[in-house]
Order: sequence, then C-alpha cells, then structure tokens
Amino acid sequence: MKTLGFIGTGGMGSGMAANLIKAGYSLVVNDLERDRCKGLEEQGAEYADSPRAVAESCDLVLSMLPNNDAVRIVGLGDGGLSEATTGAKQWIDFSSIDKQTIVSVSAELNKKGWTVVDSGAGGVEEVAAAGELALWVSGNKQVFDSCQAVLEPMAKSILHVGELGNAKLVKNA
Repeated sequence: MKTLGFIGTGGMGSGMAANLIKAGYSLVVNDLERDRCKGLEEQGAEYADSPRAVAESCDLVLSMLPNNDAVRIVGLGDGGLSEATTGAKQWIDFSSIDKQTIVSVSAELNKKGWTVVDSGAGGVEEVAAAGELALWVSGNKQVFDSCQAVLEPMAKSILHVGELGNAKLVKNA
C-alpha cells in the first residue's frame, strides 16, 4: 500500500485525508497551521514539518490549498516540493486556483522530474468528509489511471478532463 502525503488539512483537506486513512493508506500530513493536523494524527497520520519532508517520506503528494500563492509556495518555495531529493515525484493538487498557476508551477517542477496532475473538487466540507466529492482531474492520463485507487475513497465521481489545468477551468466554471 502506498504512503501518501497530504498538504493542506483545513476543512476540505482534513475530510479528504481522513477518507484516505479509512481506506488503509499510510498518510504523512502538513499544514501551515500545525493544529489542523492533530485530528489526522490521532487517526494514525504522521506529521512532517515541510512540503519537502512530506514528499521525501511518501509515494504520492496530494494537496488542498487555499489560493494560488499557497500552491506556488508548496511547489517552489523554501522547503517546497522542488527541494525534495528522494521520495514522491508525483503531485495531485485539488486547490481551487487558476489554470495559469498550476501550469507554471508544473513547468518548473517538471525540470526536477516531477509530474503534476490537477483536480477540481466539487462539494463542501461535509461532502469531502463523506467521501462523496465530484472530482475533475486533468493532466497526464497515465498518472490519472494509476491514481484511481487513491482518488476513489474521496469521491462519488471521477472524470479525466484532458490537459493539465483543465480541471481548474471546470471547477471555476
């Protein structure tokens, strides 16, 4: 079973991450507000102190972040995914951001061997906690196909919507 990393454990992220734990995944979590991770740690998750540390301790990184700047910082900032020297080189971002941000962050991470897939998540916190989100996923189809088992505990429906960034357009529409 894969070890997953989850960055951004606020209202939506904590429900999504909890469903991954319930599905039997080992989880490593991170959030700027350390206390947001406590409930997941009580369910068996481990805490890592930076996105880099999350990536270096898992097979796949997932994130649900509040805005464009947070996605840039997690991906490319000090202690970000781009600094990881081992571990995961795949990232699925569920944040409600614009296409330009995910495409530009992905382009920089690609230079370091990363593959980025993005997803829009349709639903509110209660829907996330129930594992019944609608997920629109875009980017590398092979990665999408290989991640189905990871996406299923969080969603009632999962749809691939083409090239990287399209999921952000679908969500924002």
